[in-house]
Amino acid sequence: MLPFMGVLFPEFRRSGFFLRTGWSVIEEHVRGHYRADGGARETVPGYQQGSMQVLWDLCLLARRNKLPTSVAFEDRLLAGTKYLLRLMTPQGGNPVFGDTGPQPGGLTQLAATAAALTGDGECKWYAEYARRFQQCPGESAGVIPLCAFWQVGLAGAARYAATRPKNPNQRSVLMGPTGYAAMRASDRPGS
Repeated sequence: MLPFMGVLFPEFRRSGFFLRTGWSVIEEHVRGHYRADGGARETVPGYQQGSMQVLWDLCLLARRNKLPTSVAFEDRLLAGTKYLLRLMTPQGGNPVFGDTGPQPGGLTQLAATAAALTGDGECKWYAEYARRFQQCPGESAGVIPLCAFWQVGLAGAARYAATRPKNPNQRSVLMGPTGYAAMRASDRPGS
């Protein structure tokens, strides 16, 4: 991932600076880039999904390396994740507009990663819902999807298994200052 990100984002060439500066640069990005309701300042949910996935990776790296994070860091990541999950299409992906194409089950990894790292029941419900639209032979309901297992390892898999899914029972949602709205009759695939 880092070579790819290094091509897109020149600031990764300055990794020595980031190491000297510490976690504050990432903290400032999360504070400055995500709105109070969890929406990103970017206009395309597909970009926010990628950004959130990378931030969960960084969160896990910080935990494993005992780097201090702010008290609200994980809360902001969870809010940004839930923002996307609440906009999820009935086929388990992001809404299709901008440069986001249809991705049935595309939010499985993000939801499962967040559930495994936080024990959040809503994230687990979304992960289990979205995974039904992916073609992953050999996976079992309630067991962490393989697309997230490689990130969170055995400890994350155990936490995911212990987390009870909590159905958010959402229908239509209006996402505050960002102006996004999802209009649906239910959470069924055809709604």
